[in-house]
Amino acid sequence: MAIKKLPLLLVFCVMLLHAQDRRLQKADESYDELNYSKATRLYEGVVQRGHQTPDVYERLANAYYFIADYENAAAYYDQLFAINPDPDPELYFRFAQSLKTVGDYNRSDAIMNALYQKNKMDARARLLKLRKNYRQEIRRQKDRFTLKKIKGNTVHSEFGLTWYGDEVVFTSTRDTGGAAKNRHGWDASYFQEIYRARPDTASGNLEEIRKFSSAINSRYHESSAAFSADGQRIYFTRNNTDGKKLRKDKDGITRLKILTAERLPDGGWTEPVPVSFSDDGWTVAHPALSPDGKTLYFASDMPGTKGASDIFAVAVKEDGSFGIPQPLQGVVNTEGRETFPFVANGKLYFASDGHPGLGGLDIYEAELLDPYIVGRVNNLGHPVNTRRDDFSILTDSTGQFGYIASNRWGGIGADDVYAIKANDDIIDVEGIIVDLESAEPIEDARVTLYKDEEAIDSTLTDHKGGYLFENVKNDGELRVEADKPNYTTEKLDVDRDGKYYDLGLKPALEDLVRRDLLEVLDFNDIYFDFDRAAIRPDAQTELDKIAGYLLKNAKLTLEILSFTDSRGTRAYNQKLSERRAASTAKYLIAKGVDASRIKAVGLGERHLETNCPDGVKCTKEEHQLNRRSEFYISNQPEREKVERLMAEANSQSDALAKGQRSEGAKGNAHPLESPPRVSPSDLDAIPEMRVDADAQEEAYAVQLAAYRDHEPIDLKRFDRVNNLVLEKGNDGYTRLFSGIFKDRKKADAHLQELKNKGYHGFIKTLGGP
Repeated sequence: MAIKKLPLLLVFCVMLLHAQDRRLQKADESYDELNYSKATRLYEGVVQRGHQTPDVYERLANAYYFIADYENAAAYYDQLFAINPDPDPELYFRFAQSLKTVGDYNRSDAIMNALYQKNKMDARARLLKLRKNYRQEIRRQKDRFTLKKIKGNTVHSEFGLTWYGDEVVFTSTRDTGGAAKNRHGWDASYFQEIYRARPDTASGNLEEIRKFSSAINSRYHESSAAFSADGQRIYFTRNNTDGKKLRKDKDGITRLKILTAERLPDGGWTEPVPVSFSDDGWTVAHPALSPDGKTLYFASDMPGTKGASDIFAVAVKEDGSFGIPQPLQGVVNTEGRETFPFVANGKLYFASDGHPGLGGLDIYEAELLDPYIVGRVNNLGHPVNTRRDDFSILTDSTGQFGYIASNRWGGIGADDVYAIKANDDIIDVEGIIVDLESAEPIEDARVTLYKDEEAIDSTLTDHKGGYLFENVKNDGELRVEADKPNYTTEKLDVDRDGKYYDLGLKPALEDLVRRDLLEVLDFNDIYFDFDRAAIRPDAQTELDKIAGYLLKNAKLTLEILSFTDSRGTRAYNQKLSERRAASTAKYLIAKGVDASRIKAVGLGERHLETNCPDGVKCTKEEHQLNRRSEFYISNQPEREKVERLMAEANSQSDALAKGQRSEGAKGNAHPLESPPRVSPSDLDAIPEMRVDADAQEEAYAVQLAAYRDHEPIDLKRFDRVNNLVLEKGNDGYTRLFSGIFKDRKKADAHLQELKNKGYHGFIKTLGGP
């Protein structure tokens, strides 16, 4: 009897296996068709029936990730990593993002560090390495905005916001009760349409909501509109169609396109047409116009994209046609998603999951340095951002009021719109630190921000002397303090407005001694041939002079800084500069200078003497000026010795002026001529500053430079400066100023204009009690 039952049992097992295979096949088909909502249900059934392979866990986790169900995604990625020790690198990123949503930041960061070990070129992993304190940075942004729930949301999705005159235009998947209720397989939502509403400025509520236009909305997805300033042209996102049915690419995927239409005199719209850079093979979506209407920003995965989607910019010509789209430059695009751009108040706002953030998509801002280049990227912090997806920001022209979309906990729909308002007591404190003697910027000065006498933040100045503290809560007595070795410490109180706080530091006595000694000894830079570290004959002449002085003055020690031009990779140039520093030191040691008195450092292509960074076309002569070794004296001798050496140098100068040559004097052996200088006699055309020392009212001027009386003055540096005046001080310095103002705010504004032209300076107070 048992033998008779065996065939039946085998048949039953085969049927079970066939059914299991059929379920898995259906799940795979749904996944491949991007029907992730259905795929999650089918894969769950497969897993519950014991089919728990790495492939199934990977697809199930991905499906949950793609529909933004990060909690379930984290659980299944965890299962996948437990049975597959070496998954695809992209899965590391998705697992790390999902872990943030459940609040496990430590493990998330550990997973990203593991990704960095697998692929050190991944921008997302490198950004985390560079900004290890990203959570602290984000916490400092806290409370820049207040956020509130508003009326106008539904149980569906609302997002994709923009201004249309005084109205808000947005995207919604709400069910409007029509006969045709198309649902999207990706996440089972209704198809998207564009709506318009009147915003209540007091409450933020979206009122009088209605569909935007039947000429724009269709039976397919429409979302994310943008309008020209006059409201006569619309750009929006739609499924790729031929007018009657969806079009798919070679992989069977329906892409998104940006379409545009013009407004008709009767208030309608022309037939929408795709923009010229749309294509069946890639997605372009979520358009945003610059305030002047000359640049269109959008998200795309077109060729040249670094990640899942990047932010691109394209010129909008006067006739409405377009230039060539370019991915934004700067640290903005990553291997993740950068999307939903918006431009206002000179800043680019966008959503990203590739930058260090709180989880899911976060909203970031970056200053637009020009239409195609952005500066440092900053997370807007809580409450704008959460552990879930936060995106689609809209602000007014001042950045003070606006909206965001988010699928955060506590909403009523899949994605809800929230009103945001900037807090008035949040300010930026920034400025430039300069040398009071030379008016040159000071790099790597320590600037500390105090609140009620307690240090709350600190930073180092950049190569232009600049510093910035962003989003400072102005709820106490604020003060900035700047210091650097060999300089005095200076401080300045911060008023309620924030903005610019420039400080001038006075060189300490020992630093002045160093400067005088270097000037006395006239240690000129030496130069190198391209891609070489060998000491040239002209450099030997200079080094012989330096060695002679060092041998005569046993208390002196020498610091050598060596550099390259910008051509070649940074890593190669660093090594090359180190070889140049070593060969410079080796030559001096061979001349009898003790090696313990020499410190030689290579600094690569940093601190270029000429404006010849990567991508800038320069002459051979300009590149030559960057291939150099510089010399600095430390362990300064007594002031009397300096004065004696100065007298000796002056006597040598007199001898040279008479056509004689002192022993060891170099004459004109310098390999390249310095830029032409303006003689003091040419200063006659510049008016001299006249300020009444007994005046009771303060006046203000922008100091740009200071020269010792025996130094030649390079007036060509200031050919773009208006109202140039000079002051011949009793301290042996001639100082150059621009403008004299009775109003400090006008002086501040003038200083900012000069900064925009590339000049450095600070405000000097004249007269007053």
